[in-house]
Amino acid sequence: MSKATLPHYPALLPLLQSWLDYLQVEKRVSPHTFDAYQRDVAGFFTFLAEYLGKAPSQADLQNLRPVDFRSFLAQRRRQGLSAASVARTLSAIRAFFKFLRRNGILNNDAINAVNSPKLPRRLPRPLDEKSAKKSLIDVADFASEAWIGDRDIAVLTLLYGCGLRISEALNLNRADLPSGDMLRVMGKRNKERLVPILPVVRAAIETYLESCPHNLPMQGP
Repeated sequence: MSKATLPHYPALLPLLQSWLDYLQVEKRVSPHTFDAYQRDVAGFFTFLAEYLGKAPSQADLQNLRPVDFRSFLAQRRRQGLSAASVARTLSAIRAFFKFLRRNGILNNDAINAVNSPKLPRRLPRPLDEKSAKKSLIDVADFASEAWIGDRDIAVLTLLYGCGLRISEALNLNRADLPSGDMLRVMGKRNKERLVPILPVVRAAIETYLESCPHNLPMQGP
């Protein structure tokens, strides 16, 4: 960032430039993160100039209160920023003040009393067929031994092919392997349920049992 970017805040420009150099050289953040953080903190300085009625100084940063940071975030929301963008802005300013504290420049922890906006919870998205197949290949490639890869593939096929929860799949033992086409699993609140077991799932389980070098008991995994 050049000095021409913030002509009205000469007292803060060296601090900002040092932090940006730190992000690039030591933290090696992505160009996207660097640009976003730079805009966020520069926008915060612009807000302070309007909020304080003068060019902000290092002493002003030292004396900021939680209510001052909240006023800035409220302004950003009024400007139409999403909750996620406001949360990122707050993260950038926190990182800037953390840098100042660690380098002995100033110590103001008021921003730590400011909560990030609540983000809407996103429902998990199921894997498509291509991604599911790739995950099976990946676990086999990264396994330290072939039988471990077979084990992980068996677990994943139980998740994908039978719709089991991860806890249900991990709680299965050899005695649970059915002879028919239905699998009995223990679900939430210790409720049993029956799920159909596809041939490909059964084949993956049998491959694991054949390749496993350990003598697994019937009540073992």
